[in-house]
Amino acid sequence: MSLHQTPPGDHSPLPPKMPPATLSLEELLSTADRVFLDLDHLLVAPYGAHSALFVETVRSLGHPHAELAREIFVSLRGRSYQEILHGIFDGCGGEEALGCSQHGFKAALEKIASNICRGELSFAGQPRQEEGARELLEAVAHSGKEFLICTGSFRCIAELELKLSGLYEGLSPRQLLCSDDLPWDKSAARYWSHALNGVQPERTLGFEDRVYCARWMLKNGVGRVVLCPSNTEDDPSSLIEEFSDRVVVVSSLRMLSAAR
Repeated sequence: MSLHQTPPGDHSPLPPKMPPATLSLEELLSTADRVFLDLDHLLVAPYGAHSALFVETVRSLGHPHAELAREIFVSLRGRSYQEILHGIFDGCGGEEALGCSQHGFKAALEKIASNICRGELSFAGQPRQEEGARELLEAVAHSGKEFLICTGSFRCIAELELKLSGLYEGLSPRQLLCSDDLPWDKSAARYWSHALNGVQPERTLGFEDRVYCARWMLKNGVGRVVLCPSNTEDDPSSLIEEFSDRVVVVSSLRMLSAAR
């Protein structure tokens, strides 16, 4: 099962106006002391499985119309996970209908995720690694650089995704930065101030698959971003024009990992 909010998109070749990377992965890593990886960049997953997790959570609490959670989830697409949690909790009748507080609802979600990890529950749509994702993770780990996998998902969801896809082995909880770890989302300057943790901005490197997320990183202190657009319509031209050589564009993680 995958729990991604954003569908994987199209990884077909980039239009000619998108300049290819001229540096190898090792050369890029050599410029950084801290590396930021985007969870959605590492995994491919069918949209909809994540809503199924919320449906199963509502069902586990005895709600007679658990599928309502799916409708609410879809209507809140693009919102933060905290907003989605609150929306589903309130939309399903709140404490009176679910028999728990919002905190209890979050705990129930975490329990369902844990049950899936143990094989007690299963969903269609197993997440799989993006091509080149394991090689990228291994290269970053072997470089000895500090790194964080950043995500807008809840921690229980992020860990579930990584475990089901086979990418969790060798990682520690400290190497994940999730939406319930901080009171700010990835668009906020304070989020990246926390993530930088005193490292000089010019000594940081980020990997992203969305132009708007790459812009958040660059505007908030990350020194250089490797962009692998998940959709060929996501044109990085304005990003390149604004940030120049702080942006490296590649057509796929596999291509980047192969340039070693």
